[in-house]
Amino acid sequence: MPLYEYEHPTTKEIYTDFRTMKDSDKPYISEDGIECKKIISIPVVVDKNKEPYQYDSDYWRKVRPKHVKLRNGKKVKYDPNTMF
Repeated sequence: MPLYEYEHPTTKEIYTDFRTMKDSDKPYISEDGIECKKIISIPVVVDKNKEPYQYDSDYWRKVRPKHVKLRNGKKVKYDPNTMF
């Protein structure tokens, strides 16, 4: 699921939320009940020397997949002790 950013109209605070693409245009409701609109994010620079699972190691440790896909398309068994 992609990560989207929403801006509070009065406090200008930025909220991030994992959502499906079809729900991305729905407004985010903040803790105070105000609707926050989606903002356009700046593109992320991708490091071609890293494998996809190395960008956010904390996320992969939480999810604990059985296998991960490498940049070359090869599927390998996930081992959090040796992969980071």
